[in-house]
Amino acid sequence: MCAREAAPSHNNWRATVFSLKEKTYRRKLLEIFLATRIEDNFGKQKILELYLNRIYFGGGMYGAEAAARGYFGKSARDMTLAECATLAGLIKSPNRLSPWSDRTNSRETRDFALDRMRDNGFITREQCAAARAEKIANREPAKTLKARLTQSTTFASK
Repeated sequence: MCAREAAPSHNNWRATVFSLKEKTYRRKLLEIFLATRIEDNFGKQKILELYLNRIYFGGGMYGAEAAARGYFGKSARDMTLAECATLAGLIKSPNRLSPWSDRTNSRETRDFALDRMRDNGFITREQCAAARAEKIANREPAKTLKARLTQSTTFASK
């Protein structure tokens, strides 16, 4: 694959790591150079891993492991197919599509991710149907530091 055809994960990871924001020809040339170097030094799986370990998943959580523990109370290795698809759906808009804030939208994006996996041959129709039937079971968001401090102050003053 040449630099012009770099996958979105290449570009997203590069943009996340190097924070290239200005809109100039110089930046575009630098992006092509970086995409080529990244592609020459890392496989697609490694690039995806690096990207997923850096991106924001909402609720103050960065990286797939933190998101798995925060949303589902388990390690990323122990997540179900439906939970993985839920996290995949969060990438587009983490706070808006969070199962904490909008279960309906979260379920719709999860189901879309599952349908895409099925359509592209990554999962079977049966796996897709089983995952779509799974309820989004998530932990409630952890109390904010302010709420915890207020609660502990209240207990201390009694």
